[in-house]
Amino acid sequence: MDQIQFAAEKEIHNHCAVFNEIPNHEQIERELMKDIFQFIQKKWVLEIVHALAFHEHLFFNEITNLLGTISSKTLSERLKELVDAQVAYRQVEASSTPVRVRYSLTSYGEGLHHTLLPFAIYFFSNIK
Repeated sequence: MDQIQFAAEKEIHNHCAVFNEIPNHEQIERELMKDIFQFIQKKWVLEIVHALAFHEHLFFNEITNLLGTISSKTLSERLKELVDAQVAYRQVEASSTPVRVRYSLTSYGEGLHHTLLPFAIYFFSNIK
């Protein structure tokens, strides 16, 4: 846990060293933060990304079973949004009967997960 917190703090320092030199960096960062948080705050997005991060791929029903109380409609909507945002990859297995669809994280999705985990640890380790 301490190593992850140290890595998060190091990234914050690196970020400041780079972004503070960019004109209008505050406005740019605010827009970036707004966009990403609007996306990840949608119900189940983080849970789906987290589930996919620990598996090479998952089928729809496997994700449903892992998450427990998510409805099929909501899972379907969120998976489509994740695929559209290039966070997740959708692969149809047409050779199986019935046709099965499996999902996995793209490299961008893996990066998102690896970025959010230190953020969460840093945030919760500093709450007094």
